[in-house]
Amino acid sequence: MTDRTPVYLLTGFLGSGKTTMLNYLLNNSPKGKKVAVVVNEFGKVSIDGPIIREEGYEVAELVSGCICCTLKSDMVRMLLNIQERKKPDLIIIEPTGLADPEELAISIRAQKSFDFRAIYGLVSSASFLEVRERVPIVEEQLKSAQTILITKCDLTDDATKQKVSEAIKTDISHAPQFFITNGAIDSPLLFPELYGATTNNQTASLPDTQPAHDTCSTGAHQSDFVSMVVKAEQTIKRADLETIFEKWKGSIVRSKGMVRTENGIELFQWSLDGFSWVPWKDIAEPALVLITDKKEAGNIWLDAVSL
Repeated sequence: MTDRTPVYLLTGFLGSGKTTMLNYLLNNSPKGKKVAVVVNEFGKVSIDGPIIREEGYEVAELVSGCICCTLKSDMVRMLLNIQERKKPDLIIIEPTGLADPEELAISIRAQKSFDFRAIYGLVSSASFLEVRERVPIVEEQLKSAQTILITKCDLTDDATKQKVSEAIKTDISHAPQFFITNGAIDSPLLFPELYGATTNNQTASLPDTQPAHDTCSTGAHQSDFVSMVVKAEQTIKRADLETIFEKWKGSIVRSKGMVRTENGIELFQWSLDGFSWVPWKDIAEPALVLITDKKEAGNIWLDAVSL
């Protein structure tokens, strides 16, 4: 391993499949290789960290802020600490789905200890066409990416996948595209350092200058959305929770958490692609994180705490 640690950034809107892809990479990496993961979540409670940790991997977490602005200095310190303690072959950063990836990349490239390799942009084939209309940051994220991964291809037909692909090529970016199902990526191509190669033809071409300000250029996560945490110690009926999301699906953009239902503790996830329930081990403090637009946040909160 060289003195400069390779760093990759996975960007994509909330629910685009970043954690699923990351788990696939970790579970299929060559033995003996060390991959360090940094997860940044918009809310005060981390959900992605425990999901990855459940697979047996160590995760560093930054919560309640965005690493491209308010937590930028914390992120750099964490990366330096990981490099010194763990000496990883590779560092992968999964920022909040509302982050500006280009500004984050510039911050990393300013550090001589790291070799920033690429931004990989993820979009859900099942919801991209709707998401891009509601959330402008999605297009900005893709413009920064050197490679675009179109995910959740098992949830859409070929015509929809082609429509998504053409929309990105025509309106946003001509970066190479790959279609992904269940997070299954071509790991040697995207992360060659794990397989003995020292170069990556996806390497990022970004300016080496540090931005002069300390807020995201898009400001989308600060001005348009709010994160709420609902403590869910009581048993919640699946149907009741799903009813709330059907009612407010025009205002909620993402939700995930561990909740106690009639079936026991379950990992609940909701995005514009729909619902997902997965059995989970018992936890001390079940909680649900909701990310919504600010306009209806108060009404959504009242419905959620009434469960």
